[in-house]
Order: sequence, then structure tokens, then C-alpha cells
Amino acid sequence: MKNLGKKSMSLILSLVLIISSVGIVYADEPNEDKNVEDNLEAVLTDLKVKLNGSKVLDETVVIDGKSYLPLEKMCELLEIEFSYDDENRTIEINSSQENDKELFHGNVKFVYSNGTIYEGGYRNGQFNGDGTINYPDGSMYEGNFVNGVIEGEGEYTASNGDVYVGQFVNNDYCGHGKYTCLNGNSIEGKFESSKIKGYARVKISGEDEARQMGGYDWTSHVETMDISSKAFDLHKYNGTADLIYANGDHYDGALTDDCYNGNGTLISQDGSTYKGNWIMNKKSGNGTITYADGSMYKGYFLNGQYDGQGKMYYVNGDVYDGAWKLSKKEGYGRYTEANGNYFYGMWKNDVKHTLDEDDDEDYKEYGTYVKNSKNTGCNKSEYYKQKWENGELLKQRKDK
Repeated sequence: MKNLGKKSMSLILSLVLIISSVGIVYADEPNEDKNVEDNLEAVLTDLKVKLNGSKVLDETVVIDGKSYLPLEKMCELLEIEFSYDDENRTIEINSSQENDKELFHGNVKFVYSNGTIYEGGYRNGQFNGDGTINYPDGSMYEGNFVNGVIEGEGEYTASNGDVYVGQFVNNDYCGHGKYTCLNGNSIEGKFESSKIKGYARVKISGEDEARQMGGYDWTSHVETMDISSKAFDLHKYNGTADLIYANGDHYDGALTDDCYNGNGTLISQDGSTYKGNWIMNKKSGNGTITYADGSMYKGYFLNGQYDGQGKMYYVNGDVYDGAWKLSKKEGYGRYTEANGNYFYGMWKNDVKHTLDEDDDEDYKEYGTYVKNSKNTGCNKSEYYKQKWENGELLKQRKDK
């Protein structure tokens, strides 16, 4: 089953929709064919539905062999605005498709402002799954995280060199584990809040076996994790990340203070893919963007728009190679048609604009249109000087 993002859902409503007494959306249209019975049966089922691991308590309904969950309930779970106008029999659904940086999952490497480094699993704005965290004081943890908390199996190395291997609960030693001091002394047993509870196996470096067997009086200090003293701003991270957002967007690249910064690739749910440089979440610098229809721009960006020299490959086979500003052709450029004919000259606001009131006599500042030899019928290219104003051809002469 495909996972639904928290704030994105696709709905297809092909018939007039109304809400039944059980809250399920169903259709009931009059049938023009009087010989065909128009019966639609809804049956409650014990099928259970879970969203992000949480059980949905509402009963699902079977209609024509397909299971449905009440639309209003789904909108509530996904935090999508839902309203129903009974008088006009209209359902209105408002869904935001923007990617939420707190709703992504994947593998990341974050370097925080205080020097803390986290590398591992990440989901919904928190450390989740296997990961490694290195603190500025030299301590480190490698193991499992659950919703930003150290929990499960792992290994913690304290700043003084002591090592604990075992189970953790809520950022603390809890459960079976073994604590080994830098000098080789170790204690193994059940821990609770960084303290041994009940029977323990003790090994004292350099002592004989009899002393070890009777060594229940553990006097060595157990270094606690003291996570609170290692506090840092979780929302200011740097490094690299491979992130998948709830709306389907996928970013793989560099980050600075939780913003795309440096080289990175963004695959968007609209079908476009950008590969190139970023400056604080904006496409800036050299990059390439490919669109769902097959068109592609390759060149320079500024604040998310084509700016500077760039080359646009259109889906019909035409190519523009030249200057851009605010994602529009601006300045000198060459436009080559799919048939081989091409124009080179000045552009303004995305259209040809070669107008110069002082050049009427010599055509010096006019644009040039070249008809490819394969299109002239005489096996020889033809050249035309053209005068354009805001996309309108004012004057043209054929060069000899």
C-alpha cells in the first residue's frame, strides 16, 4: 500500500457526492436506462486501517467490492481542510502541496553549530533508526534512535573513555548492559537510571578469579550520558542529507542551517529534477533543470530563476542559447528551430527586440535570421536582416 503524506492526498470525484448516515461518501445518480437496476450496496467490514503506525478506529465500508474509509475521517487524519455544503451538495478540500522540512525521511549527515555531528536515519524532523552522534566533548553514541531519543540497543563512549554496551531507554542506560572502564574494570547486569539493579557480573582488572566472583561491591564511578549538558539547536544543522518529503519531493545534497546550500539534487513531485548549486534554499549558480514534459534548461540561476548565460531545450526540438534575466530571454541570444533555421540578435522580456532608431540605414544592429540550406531548395543558406520591436517584425531585408 502506498504511504499517504500527512498533507497531501489525491482525490478523484467523478460523481455527485453526498454523505450517508455512516459518514461514507457514495454516489447515487439516476440511471437513464430504466431496464437497469440502480442499486449500490454498502457493507461494514472489520478491515483495520493504520496511518503512520496509528490505528484508525472508524469502521471501513465495502462498496462494490472495494473498501473505503470515510472521506471526512481521512481529511482529519491527514490534517486537510474539509467542508461540506449540504444545500449545494458540494465537498471542498484544501490541501497544501508544499514540502514541509519537518516531514521527511532518509539518511542524513548533520553538523550542528556547537560541533555535534549526527549521521544516520531521520524521519519527521527527528533522529530515527540506526545512527551515530558525536559530541564536542569526545563522547559518542552509536545505535538506535526513536523519535529523537536514544532508545534500544546501542553503544555509548563517555568522554573519559569508559564504554557502555547494551540497552537504553529515554537517553539513559536501562536494561541489560555491560559497562567497561578505561582501566579494564567492567560490570555487567541490569541497569536502571545508570545504576545496577540486582545481580551483576563484575570483572576487576588484575585481580584473581576468587576476588572477581565475590566482587559485588562495585566502587568505580559510572559515567552517565548527561544528554542535557550536550544540548544543541536541532534546527540548525549542516552537512549532507538524502531526504524524502511527505509530498513526494526528494532532496539529496548539501545543507547549511537546515537550508539547501551547495551542490544538491531536488526531484519534485511535479516531475521536474534540478541538479546544481543552491544558496539558502534558492537555485543559484550553475545548474540543470529537467521538466516533466522533457524540456530542459542548463545554465546559470539566481534566486531560483534563470539568470545569466543559459541554454533551453524545448520539447518541440527548438533550442535557445543566450542571456536570461528573471527566467526570460534578455540580451543577446541565438534561437535555433528544430528544422535548422536560426535567429541571433537581441531579446527583451522574452521576445525578439532589436529596435534601434539610429540604425535604419545600415541595419547594423538588426538581428539575423538564417534559413538553413536544406530548407531553401537551392542547397544554399539564406540570410535576412530583421528589425524587431517587442516581438513584432517591423522590417526585413535579404542579404546578398
